[in-house]
Amino acid sequence: MVKRSVLAVLVCAVALTAGAATSEAQSPQGPKPRGGGATHVYLLRGFMDVFSYGIDELGQKLQRRGINATLHSYTEESTLAASAIQEYKSGRARTIMIIGHSMGAGAAVEMAEELGQAGVPVQLVVTFDGAGGRTVPSNVKRLVNLYAANGMGAAINPPQKYRGTLINWQSKDPELGHVGVAASPELHQRVIGYVVSGMGGQSALANAQAKSDAAAAKQSPAAQPATESAEH
Repeated sequence: MVKRSVLAVLVCAVALTAGAATSEAQSPQGPKPRGGGATHVYLLRGFMDVFSYGIDELGQKLQRRGINATLHSYTEESTLAASAIQEYKSGRARTIMIIGHSMGAGAAVEMAEELGQAGVPVQLVVTFDGAGGRTVPSNVKRLVNLYAANGMGAAINPPQKYRGTLINWQSKDPELGHVGVAASPELHQRVIGYVVSGMGGQSALANAQAKSDAAAAKQSPAAQPATESAEH
């Protein structure tokens, strides 16, 4: 009886230790998300998840700032939309943002559309070189479309009577192609500024962003008509 009791205690101790290790491995690294998880930034990679390493880097930069940012494949769009709708309606996430590259850019717009059908607002959508020709979902407060001059992206159009902000920005750097546009440190800073601003943060980064956007609109004739007609 004594041996069985000792054995039972040892088994329990091992199980508890394993459970604690598993819990620790699953817990997010870095600072605790601000606002108790009130903001959720979804980042969607493109084809095969291997050409969007810039999205991974951007996600890590957001996480290091304590922002609740999660990385996913573009193929998860419908599942993520359902999860985001549930998060919003339960109150776990009051501010939703979606960022995507390549096929993930198109999926980001589609995800926003699904949220709109459920009556869920989207604070920010950022597309890297892959959402051209689409229309901004009316539930999106701000959509920033970043694309390379020699990439796969193009300008996005605003719907009629769109009350949000649409920014089409085309890079003129011939070396910043389809993959590199999502890995640009300068564009990462731009996007982080949008995220911080969307969370209600007032910072020099967010203020500088507005000036940069105005300059970009003047330097990008191809994107200028859509940008001017949609910005307020």
